[in-house]
Amino acid sequence: FLHNNAVIAMRGQIGWPLALVALEDMRRGRVGVDACAYPATVTTLASCNQWARAYDLLLRVQRSGVELDTVAFSAVVGAYKLGQQWAAALHVWRAMAQQQFEPCLNLDNSVISICEKARQWRVALAVFRRLLLQRLVPDDISFHT
Repeated sequence: FLHNNAVIAMRGQIGWPLALVALEDMRRGRVGVDACAYPATVTTLASCNQWARAYDLLLRVQRSGVELDTVAFSAVVGAYKLGQQWAAALHVWRAMAQQQFEPCLNLDNSVISICEKARQWRVALAVFRRLLLQRLVPDDISFHT
């Protein structure tokens, strides 16, 4: 718990390397990794615009069998949004959809927004269409992005 709070507190351009060190310490068994450690680290990396590292960690965690939630995926998509990396955000969104996660309106809205800003309106419409097929109720953000 203490390490997770430390990782979250390390958000910022200088703190993300320390967040990785703290996670590695936990993995080596000094403290033990709990269910919040990986999402906290992914979120920290994403908030520091370290989207490639965040996505790499996301993939490594998945391969190790640890279950992640929509918060970790949303953090990576959010980082891609900040970095205007629409194709990468779409890739993460599709990977999450393939894993049978519960549909998430906020995540769909983020992907629609990043695609719209990149002038990828056909892709944005496809995401919106899927949102409707998942029986999510679009909100103001869905319609105004």
